[in-house]
Amino acid sequence: MKNSHSIVSNLSRQYAWQPLRRHICYRNFIGLLTKRLKESIAFIYIKNDTLFVAVKHPGLKMEIDCNKDLLKSILTSFSQMAPECDIPIVKKVVAFHT
Repeated sequence: MKNSHSIVSNLSRQYAWQPLRRHICYRNFIGLLTKRLKESIAFIYIKNDTLFVAVKHPGLKMEIDCNKDLLKSILTSFSQMAPECDIPIVKKVVAFHT
């Protein structure tokens, strides 16, 4: 009998469901961050070797800007630990308010 995790895992391997797999990888990356950073991030995405971080409050944008090097190093370590996520090397981190 299949459980929900195995069904989602099988679906995420199909080409049409690649955004779902990316979203799961991004959520796993956010889970590695500190509690304060986790709570301040609404969502993230990577485009053109740039990590875009959407924050929930404009005041928290400053905190993300101060921790850019930390985010890049954690993302690099995460991409080595989880090669199935296929996360590119990030050269820049941009924070914005949603």
